[in-house]
Amino acid sequence: MRFCIIYNRRIQESYTIPCNYREYITTLIRDVLDDNANNLDSSNIVIPYTWALRLAKRPTIDMDGIHINDDNIKLYFSTNSRYIGTKVYNKLIVDKLKIGTLEFIPLKAMLFADRQINSTKASFYTLSPISIKNYTAKDNYNILPNEDGFNESFKRTLISQWKKFMNSSINIDIKFNITKWKKVVVKHYGGLVISFSGIIDIESRPELLNLIYNIGIGNRRGQGFGMLELVHGI
Repeated sequence: MRFCIIYNRRIQESYTIPCNYREYITTLIRDVLDDNANNLDSSNIVIPYTWALRLAKRPTIDMDGIHINDDNIKLYFSTNSRYIGTKVYNKLIVDKLKIGTLEFIPLKAMLFADRQINSTKASFYTLSPISIKNYTAKDNYNILPNEDGFNESFKRTLISQWKKFMNSSINIDIKFNITKWKKVVVKHYGGLVISFSGIIDIESRPELLNLIYNIGIGNRRGQGFGMLELVHGI
């Protein structure tokens, strides 16, 4: 289930969103799903949803925040759980979105038709940056595509999601290529998260491609990381 809520401040002036805006939206969604709170660990890879905040125009970003000239912001949400999707949708469509001292009013909701990937190849682009832990290092720091150990860490991340959500111990082949990527440093819960955005071509089982399309890739997906959109591949 995938949808987008368009919000507006109804004030015709520029404004600044705090760089740690993900914390506010993460808390909002967790409060909606409070009956599942024990399963929504801050970096738990089993969270079955992802989201992204998108802007119509490129903002100016500095230490003070994200400076926006456009009135509207768009909150995208995606999950493989109809229950979670419906519960979050019904809450977001009626309540104001509060980010720091700012309040946004929901103007419009777009519920997207379910898309099914039937081929073994798909290309995705990131709606929110991807956070991948380095499983080849003891400290599990985040890793980027140009660093040693990334390929193994990326595959292990996908395999972990496959085993958890598909409840399968079947070994799967995964081939991938990441292009046009850039490093994204995110201020988050008092620290910095090293992540990346870009284009990801993946060849694997259609079930895995559909899974990552629905719930995203990587860690902190429930905190506004790892959401994907299709370039082609259906």
